[in-house]
Amino acid sequence: MGIPMGEDEVLESEFMKYAALVLVSLSVFVFLMQRFVLTLFDPAFEFCIFHLSAILSLFIYLWERRALKTSRGGAHT
Repeated sequence: MGIPMGEDEVLESEFMKYAALVLVSLSVFVFLMQRFVLTLFDPAFEFCIFHLSAILSLFIYLWERRALKTSRGGAHT
């Protein structure tokens, strides 16, 4: 996006960071619980609901952070 990023985008990036952190933490917790404590979920359900959403949120956060750094750094094309 060619529009310079302002405070709203920085704040959105912070929210994405916390969302990714929560989802990755939940994913790790469910993974460990499923393997070592108690199996509650089918593996396909576990992957689709917990792990896939964590991976996607982490990817989106890293992508947005890269875009924010690129726009602030004045990268040359």
